[in-house]
Amino acid sequence: MVKDPGPVVIGATQGASCMGAAYEYLFNMDKELRKRKVRDKVKLYWITPEPYLGNFGIDGMPGGEKMLKMFMKMYNIEWITDASIEKIETDRIVLKNGEELPYKMSMLMPPFEGADVMKASPKLVDQKGFVETKPSYQHVKYDNVFAAGLAVQVKVPFKIKNTPFGVPKTGYPSDVTGKIVAKNIARLIKGKSELYEKEWGKIPALCIMDAGHKEVYLFANHLFKPRQFAIMMPNIFNDFGKILLEKYFIWKNKRGLAWLP
Repeated sequence: MVKDPGPVVIGATQGASCMGAAYEYLFNMDKELRKRKVRDKVKLYWITPEPYLGNFGIDGMPGGEKMLKMFMKMYNIEWITDASIEKIETDRIVLKNGEELPYKMSMLMPPFEGADVMKASPKLVDQKGFVETKPSYQHVKYDNVFAAGLAVQVKVPFKIKNTPFGVPKTGYPSDVTGKIVAKNIARLIKGKSELYEKEWGKIPALCIMDAGHKEVYLFANHLFKPRQFAIMMPNIFNDFGKILLEKYFIWKNKRGLAWLP
């Protein structure tokens, strides 16, 4: 594509549930095209099922829509919200409203689904292969079954008017729920009946979004509203926070220090 530049379409399909990662791909694509000196020859599109930029599947953050609109204009990226895809052809993406987007390259995040082994166990999961759990992440019917992270069924806690999309289940929530599951299994082995609980929506939102040698910090005391604290803050000069976070997690996990935050 660098040798023969053309339009690029980045985004998420209807039903997708981790738009943050697709935003990261988008801004890194812009950075890479500029680095290779072909950005001026590439029309870059962003399409998302979100009703507005920066919804992220968590009903947004304070100032998030305004900030992302600023990023899109600064990077000269065209965006389409509430986008629903009708079909994908070899050279164009057709939206359900009839709009056609030509592309030389595209990356579209699909909806998440449960693992095949879970979908082959229909008594344990819903139609998408996710496990319905209690706030202890223990199965609602089977006490010896637990789930964590992406495997957990999480319903969208707000009304979706048009294009369907899901809530994020990766990153920090996976870390938190994994620890809760481990602690609860240990408690059951020890004969204890009282289990740790944490509703998905009350897990803190802690994320550093890569934005192409830039980054955006997202912090909130709860993933879902109501929240008592929420902030979205850009760092337009570098991405040292994302690099430090990566190195910290690799260091922590290599040494088995899972108890660290």
